[in-house]
Amino acid sequence: MNNAILIPTDFSAQSRMALRFAVDNLASASAPTRLVLLNAYANMPRISAPMISLHDILKRRSEEGLQREHDFVKTLLNGNADRIDIRQVSRPDTLKKAIRYILARESVQMIVLGSDQSNRNFDPCDLVESFRTPILLVPSLGAKN
Repeated sequence: MNNAILIPTDFSAQSRMALRFAVDNLASASAPTRLVLLNAYANMPRISAPMISLHDILKRRSEEGLQREHDFVKTLLNGNADRIDIRQVSRPDTLKKAIRYILARESVQMIVLGSDQSNRNFDPCDLVESFRTPILLVPSLGAKN
């Protein structure tokens, strides 16, 4: 695959807009494209006990959310999915560390993510300054799914 696009998602409306933008505008290139859907979730310590751990719950929710996003991309492609490879990555880490993990293992041409100005934990400037890979921030104005 020549064009790899990393799309971090927290399953919010802003992330969905970024995903839609990437599929509508970037994945329509003539060359084959790989979309890497990434969800970073809290890294909770595992406690050895017979019951399910919080880590297991967060991991399952992350994987289920990524599958929903994968299915959403397939509907956007409307039968033209043969040129698009969709990979799902669920990481127990911060967003920054999860992106670094992907970039160390794959050749990514661009990162596309939704920007939510109301989220005080999200600092797009920090991400832009941390990576050499171009980052496209899709604004959250008028978010609709």
